[in-house]
Amino acid sequence: MTCHVPASYDKKGPEDVGSGGPFKVPSLRNVSKTGPYFHDGRFKSLDEAVTFMFDFYKKKNDSKDTLSDAEKRDIVAFLRTL
Repeated sequence: MTCHVPASYDKKGPEDVGSGGPFKVPSLRNVSKTGPYFHDGRFKSLDEAVTFMFDFYKKKNDSKDTLSDAEKRDIVAFLRTL
C-alpha cells in the first residue's frame, strides 16, 4: 500500500523495487491491458509480477509470510478488475 495507493493506485514519486533503479510508479488501473510489466518489460504476466513483488517485499521486510497459489490468483483477479 505504499506504491499503488488507492484511489488512483499509483504513487507521485519514484520507487526502487530492485529492478534497475528508481522509476515512476504507474497506475494499476487497466493493468491487465498494459503488459509486459515493469519499466523494462521483464515480466510477461501479472502472475510473474505479483510473485516478484511479493518476494521483494518479503526479503525487504525480512518476513516469513507466504503467498499461496490461491492468494496469488485472488490478487491477480483483483488487479484485472481495476
